[in-house]
Amino acid sequence: MTKVKENAAIQLSAATSTSFDQINTFAHQYDRGGNLTINGKPSYSVDQAADYILRDNAAWTDRDGNGTINLTYTFLTAKPAGFDNSLGNFSAFNAQQKAQAVLSMQS
Repeated sequence: MTKVKENAAIQLSAATSTSFDQINTFAHQYDRGGNLTINGKPSYSVDQAADYILRDNAAWTDRDGNGTINLTYTFLTAKPAGFDNSLGNFSAFNAQQKAQAVLSMQS
């Protein structure tokens, strides 16, 4: 290889690309767990979240033994006081979202 070609090869390899870093950052944008703290609360990995949700004695209970659980809920129509705007814009559930939420609580 001539000196000109060697110098050109060295110059090409010295010019680094940020593409890998951009793709890697994007791929891990929603990683959870580890020592992450989000909104002042620990961030769980998928496995940690599943373990926490399924922990012993974590359930709504049938208080009177009639086979039902009374669960009270509401759908917000306006952003609550103290809403953190850095989290994004508030939007109320539409009718389809409300219906789906009700179905998920019934299952």
